[in-house]
Amino acid sequence: MFQRYSPTIFFDSLFTQAVMAGWIITLLGVGILLLAAVWWTIAQDSSQTSPRSGLWRGLSALGFATFLLGIGWQLVGYVRFGALNW
Repeated sequence: MFQRYSPTIFFDSLFTQAVMAGWIITLLGVGILLLAAVWWTIAQDSSQTSPRSGLWRGLSALGFATFLLGIGWQLVGYVRFGALNW
């Protein structure tokens, strides 16, 4: 009645390169954005003004761009793998 689930898809090198790499890039972007949020909180608590340094803005932009790159990488990977059609 029930079939045993065998996740052989995770052992496929194309799936790993196309989808899981994008997932890791997405998590990297989330980590960068979390670091920027912590920086924002610490800087705002100490000065009672918003941290408008160029480094903070660059970190936020890098995190957002990395997050979007990871999402895009996953979508393209799913299309290349054949699990998603347009």
